[in-house]
Amino acid sequence: MKKLFLLTIMLLMATIFLQAAVYNTVHFVPAYHITPYPNGQNPYHAHNALVYLARVNGVDLGVGSEIGAFDGATCVGGSQITGPFIFPSNVPMVISTEGGYVPDSATNGHFMYFRVWDHETNTEYAYPEMFVQFALAPTWPDADCTMYYVGGGTTHVFLDYVTPVAKNSQTITPPPGPFGGYVEDIEFPGTGVILEEAAVIAGGGGTMTVYYYDVNSLDTYYGGTPGAGTMPVENFSNFHWFIDANGIKFSAAESYPVAITFTIPSLPPGTLIDPNEIGVYRRDIHGTSWFFEVNSSYDPIAGTITVYITDPDDVTGEYILAGFFEDGLPVELSSFTAAMSNTNNAVNLTWVTQSESNLVGYRIYRGLDNILAQAENQNTLIPATNTSQQVVYSYKDEDVQPEQLYYYWLESAEMDGSSTFHGPVSISTPGEAIYTPEIPLVTGISSLYPNPFNPNLTIGYQLENKQNVNIVIVNSRGQIVKRLVDGEKDKGFYKYIWDGKDEGGRDCASGVYTIWMKTGLNDYFRKAVLLK
Repeated sequence: MKKLFLLTIMLLMATIFLQAAVYNTVHFVPAYHITPYPNGQNPYHAHNALVYLARVNGVDLGVGSEIGAFDGATCVGGSQITGPFIFPSNVPMVISTEGGYVPDSATNGHFMYFRVWDHETNTEYAYPEMFVQFALAPTWPDADCTMYYVGGGTTHVFLDYVTPVAKNSQTITPPPGPFGGYVEDIEFPGTGVILEEAAVIAGGGGTMTVYYYDVNSLDTYYGGTPGAGTMPVENFSNFHWFIDANGIKFSAAESYPVAITFTIPSLPPGTLIDPNEIGVYRRDIHGTSWFFEVNSSYDPIAGTITVYITDPDDVTGEYILAGFFEDGLPVELSSFTAAMSNTNNAVNLTWVTQSESNLVGYRIYRGLDNILAQAENQNTLIPATNTSQQVVYSYKDEDVQPEQLYYYWLESAEMDGSSTFHGPVSISTPGEAIYTPEIPLVTGISSLYPNPFNPNLTIGYQLENKQNVNIVIVNSRGQIVKRLVDGEKDKGFYKYIWDGKDEGGRDCASGVYTIWMKTGLNDYFRKAVLLK
């Protein structure tokens, strides 16, 4: 009996200690901590949060700092950090999901917000600047890796606040009238983001905020595995944005998507773009959950990529650019180009390096098709300078035939015997009498003129290969007023003259019209003004 009594006392003391660790908060104090006084109450129906790491700009929060859980603006859970973060130890937090039975409880299905308070600097940091990532998968049945309150469940998370490179907010105001309308070309300075076009319903405006980051936030843990991340592809970049639409009521659909353009930042040395793989992936929140690819179009000339969102509820979220890879070479190559000589009887190859190390030199390979394995070594080695300064190299291929398409690769040979190939670049040689440089084709709408127009608009577009093309005219309400092109076209340049009339042959009213071109999975948009 005496042993049982001592065991009961020890369990009671352990429970009091645990409650003290959970309830000993001065900054994040949920209602159930203080009602009833003095020790609060332990919710019968609770969601448990276990925080395995909380840091600010790479520095772990110290003892005395606090973590709070919120349902909107309501604090529903709070804990104090009592020791260093050593995985798998954690900071436990009991979150009430009692509904009306306990004051200010979280509601099942609501989004789970976290904030941290740095005791040493007396500074509070909050989502969405703060990444929220799973340390272990959720425990409730059919969990889908999202951050929502579920009574009886346990969430295992890392919290990592990272200061954004830039942050900007803009007011989105729909046009006056009972139906709202389009907003266009709204820039978010410093972030590289432009809201190109979006339909907003009447009274559905608000403030939209863009956070831009240049940091790898995906290299922490998921499922206990370092570096597993949540990206479906490997070649993602550090460039990502969190866009908070903040309740703006967009009206989006396949025919009038929300178009958001991201300017691709300057790439770090040794990073290249794969034009066949470049794209944008999105997830609902800043951290956690899975990324899904968003329909997008890449403009290599402007250095931008535009996404098209057809679900009005999918604007808020984290966007990350993919399709980037590291060169991995001891040479930083900034360009590799081909051009005809002044006399049109040779091909001049030029490449520029920004730095080199441990290189033997460069070799040129030439082929008649885009297959490196079938290309021929031009039997020359151009020695490398192995300097950290910019160097311009050149090679003249005089053994070329007229009216021939050539492909060239540049091999950089390393001292350890390994090598890497760059390219190809291609060029068509002229005929015997005259040389006309081949103009590269880039699929999309190439020109609109005149603009503004009345009544005729000449639409120039081009295709880099044979494919199905659809071009329609959309008014400011998102309605298709005229279908211009529908069918398969060969590669090349095309022009179409729209006479400013709708499908019924009626003159269209003055206003802004969108020319929408669709090829396969890619969409292209340009705006023109009909001015009468």
